[in-house]
Amino acid sequence: MQLVTTRQLLVGLLVVLVSATPLFFIGGPDGVSPPLYQALWDCGHILFFAFLGAAIHLLLSLRQSALTLPLVVGWSLAVLFAGGLIELAQGYVGRNADWQDVFNNLVGLWLGMAWIRPERVHWRWRLPVLLLMIPSLMPVVVSALVQWQQARTFPLLAGFESSLELQRINGRVEISPEHFIQGEHALKVSLGGTGYSGAHVKLFQGDWSVYAVLAMELYNPGATPLSMTLRISDRQHERGEQAYNDRFNRSLVLLPGWNRIRIPVKDIRKAPAKRQMNLGEIHRIGIFATRLPAPAVVYWDNLRLE
Repeated sequence: MQLVTTRQLLVGLLVVLVSATPLFFIGGPDGVSPPLYQALWDCGHILFFAFLGAAIHLLLSLRQSALTLPLVVGWSLAVLFAGGLIELAQGYVGRNADWQDVFNNLVGLWLGMAWIRPERVHWRWRLPVLLLMIPSLMPVVVSALVQWQQARTFPLLAGFESSLELQRINGRVEISPEHFIQGEHALKVSLGGTGYSGAHVKLFQGDWSVYAVLAMELYNPGATPLSMTLRISDRQHERGEQAYNDRFNRSLVLLPGWNRIRIPVKDIRKAPAKRQMNLGEIHRIGIFATRLPAPAVVYWDNLRLE
């Protein structure tokens, strides 16, 4: 009876593996998907190769063979090679190669081998496999915390109080206690270079349509005015050609000291030339400068809806 059950489980695992293989090349999140979705999708590598490791161990059980160290090493090398080929191939189908996925593949393989028949594997091998899952699962934990923090503080879009917020910010930035308007910190943005420089806050949640104003404070510690541009875009813009006239753009002149910026939400909605901005899917807010004659710094704080 146990033999039949093992065979049925093996067949089920093989069906799942064959069905899931195309997902390495089609479907899944893109560059503007929520980080939690991305992190959970990446954990699919662990699940897929855990099924593979479990299938290998069950097949050995049916053949009355033991799971030996040479077998584990051999299959690990095979998965390492196959995982590398998968990541390289993904670069040709519009997906980004991520070598963390190769590590996840190995962890999944070992997890399936060690835990499908735990009575046949000593605990000193099973426990390290669980510990190896920690770095693979940390992106899920961090992304969940960032998403929870956003939902908890909305309509405050970014208070720049926690290093967690840096997970959704691009640019030469740091959380700074030097100049702030609320809380105890602000975002210090370093500007400079011959091209564009600034900061972008991404991956917003919530519907802006029920609010009247997007507000923020910017502090210019310099002695002269600083010219910058504020840009806002939704997911449709980010997934398209990202044309300049398909998003909100506004020139700012930051005087020395604090500058209070208030943008009517209706102006943001009407900004794209051929459509309306989707206020339920705002993806990015950025401030940037171009061709500055010398490096500069600006402090960004209290990004919110009112």
